[in-house]
Amino acid sequence: MCGIAGIFRFDEEFADVSALKNAISCLKQRGPDASGFYLDKNIALGHSRLAIIDLDPASNQPFQDSSGRYTLIFNGEIFNYQLLKRDLQLSGTHFRTESDTEVLLHLLINEGTKCLDSLNGFFAFAFYDRLTQKLILARDKYGVKPLYIYKNENYIAFASELKALIKLGIPKKIDYDSLFIYLQLTYLPATNCILEGVYKLKQAHCLSVDKNGKEDFQKYYSLLIKESKENYDTKKQKLDTLLDLAVQDRLVSDVPVGVFLSGGVDSSIVSLLAKRHKPDIQSFSIGFKGDKSFDESKYAENVAKLLGLEHYTLHLTENLLLENVERMLEYTDEPFADSSAIAVFNLCLQTRNFATVALTGDGADEVFGGYNKHIAEMKIRNGGIFTSIASKIAPFLKHLPESRGANIGNALRKVKKYSSSASLSVQERYWSWCCFNPEKSVLNSLSPFTNSKLSASCFKTFKKDKTNQLENYNLNYLLAADIDMVLEGDMLVKADRMSMANSMELRNPFLDSRVVDFAFTLSESDKVSGSVAKKILKDTFRSYLPGAVFDRPKRGFEVPLTKWLQNDLSFLIVKYLNTELVQEQNIFSSQYINELIVKLNSSKPDNSATQIWTILNFQIWFFKMLKVDGEL
Repeated sequence: MCGIAGIFRFDEEFADVSALKNAISCLKQRGPDASGFYLDKNIALGHSRLAIIDLDPASNQPFQDSSGRYTLIFNGEIFNYQLLKRDLQLSGTHFRTESDTEVLLHLLINEGTKCLDSLNGFFAFAFYDRLTQKLILARDKYGVKPLYIYKNENYIAFASELKALIKLGIPKKIDYDSLFIYLQLTYLPATNCILEGVYKLKQAHCLSVDKNGKEDFQKYYSLLIKESKENYDTKKQKLDTLLDLAVQDRLVSDVPVGVFLSGGVDSSIVSLLAKRHKPDIQSFSIGFKGDKSFDESKYAENVAKLLGLEHYTLHLTENLLLENVERMLEYTDEPFADSSAIAVFNLCLQTRNFATVALTGDGADEVFGGYNKHIAEMKIRNGGIFTSIASKIAPFLKHLPESRGANIGNALRKVKKYSSSASLSVQERYWSWCCFNPEKSVLNSLSPFTNSKLSASCFKTFKKDKTNQLENYNLNYLLAADIDMVLEGDMLVKADRMSMANSMELRNPFLDSRVVDFAFTLSESDKVSGSVAKKILKDTFRSYLPGAVFDRPKRGFEVPLTKWLQNDLSFLIVKYLNTELVQEQNIFSSQYINELIVKLNSSKPDNSATQIWTILNFQIWFFKMLKVDGEL
């Protein structure tokens, strides 16, 4: 795992080497083991390395072929690189390292972008041909690794992180339409970025740029939704085989590898399969001391005991929380308000003392249908008396209190969301499933100045793009939309930023392309049946794991956010949401924020903690990254 950055000029100017060095210094956490640069008049490429495969310095980057014509900077892992390497060797290619970087370099030399679909792994890279003066940028199939891009008439600049791109001298101007989307979703999916003129290269895409600045975008991979006619038992056997291979491939490393274990379905399956191939593998979970309602570490400990794993429960203490929360929020690079990132950050922080790589269960919910919204969607589509009643009582429920921090309040929140969504179109319903903060609330939270900057047509285009495939009335298309937006914009951003902040690599077997492609040959009933989510996944591995793993109600990687904001983290509210500062900034409505704060500290906080946390994340990003030395 690594960080990359570069600048490619189309005018007569030389690339700014000092700016690139500053950019790479921002990526030190991504790559603490080595750094390097390639410079050639109008182009400068930089790389910071976290050594995982082939620790020899000969594998450091930028990596060139023997002629010096081709140069590659690469962030990621190619898990089928050994198979690809054998094919290249048979055709006469000679290798000087044992790295997957060199394999990718020769594939690009021999096949160009045609090789991208054959790569099973995650990556963001830049490949430069000195003879033709052509640059290729690419991102992996599901968007595990990030790539930010800025382009004007004079140059194109790119980097693994926005903070590094800013060091390359790009303008710093808020994109208010992206802010509006962020405040609803609590994250920003590709291609949107919080800075105007900057975009994230979309997953499964590559971009070719020539010396004159001419661009050519190409989508090299698409999910194929085509139902298999095989019987259910055959499908289960295939799933077992493919997941086993995926885990086995992700255990290949020249540094210590562990596994994150929450005690839920996905991480338990990954731990089970990892134990098959690496009997001494260690597992890690996070616990919350003093808050049993959120502490699920006992479930992880039970699974670890059954599997015979050497397990570590790592606790998030008050001191750790206070010591690292601002550093964690600052590292997210863009406003990002998935509060479970706090737990992931601290899990990575402490696990890094034992392992450099960890396997996770990320992606299983989006690929196999594991969220409550997937069950709800199927119930609504199938109709019935419950759905009919839910639609009729929706107006009577909207004034009742709700909360993610209490069992009754959270249950009521889900009932209210189900009831209010039942009568919507499939597109509007999907958007409501995804949003944490309703559009009307977001508009009310903004100042008149910010509201004047919003473009309704821009938002409608974004929303349509993310929901248009839902016109096909099949659950797999909804899951494909989740992969496109929720997985890429939220779950994978959380995993990437929180792990990279601690110089750690996370690997996700459920996003092995063989597993994903197979999953989209399954019928919707293979995945969700009645109130059972991820049905085939559970049925395939049920005999290997205790029943409690499958019978326990699903719960996300949640944290006691309301309690923290009322107590331990209240200083952030005082620091970043005080009336004087908010009014001077003129982005948010100070009156609305003050009302939220009063609600948070009342006996019925409802959803105020999520709304405050979302705005706080923007504020910290704004004042740490944008408003520096009096800028803006």
